[in-house]
Amino acid sequence: MLIGSSAALTGPAAQLGTNLISGAEAAISEINDVGGINGRKLRMISYDDAYDPPKAVENTQKLINQDKVFALFNYVGTPTGVKVAPLVQEAQIPLVGMFTGAEAFRSPLQKYIFNIRGSYYEETELAIKYFAEDIGLKKVAVFYQADAFGLAGLEEQRWL
Repeated sequence: MLIGSSAALTGPAAQLGTNLISGAEAAISEINDVGGINGRKLRMISYDDAYDPPKAVENTQKLINQDKVFALFNYVGTPTGVKVAPLVQEAQIPLVGMFTGAEAFRSPLQKYIFNIRGSYYEETELAIKYFAEDIGLKKVAVFYQADAFGLAGLEEQRWL
């Protein structure tokens, strides 16, 4: 059973991507050592998108159209994810292990995308609760990166 990944193996998010893929490879090896899933061994193809949205789109199209993967797996990031989500929906292929907390992958429901990270809403709510209730802070500054990830995080602050 062939699964495919486009993740940041180089570039600014390389540590996230390489760690995610290394962990997946270890888990896949363990699954295959006990016979696979219903007797089918897993094999993963992983392409580097360097956290670059156009490269993630190119990789995803290749995985779907040329490699004919059963599922997409372990994508990293909001900027890349928002660009590949329409491809996932159009192909009706599952993307398992989306590593982002952006609301764009939760609302409206993205029926082919399965997140592995809590939402930015959840993370922010718990952080602010800790700052206010446990530490007693009255003010919190927000710094964000000027891309889809940073803007998604900033938007998540609207409930404050």
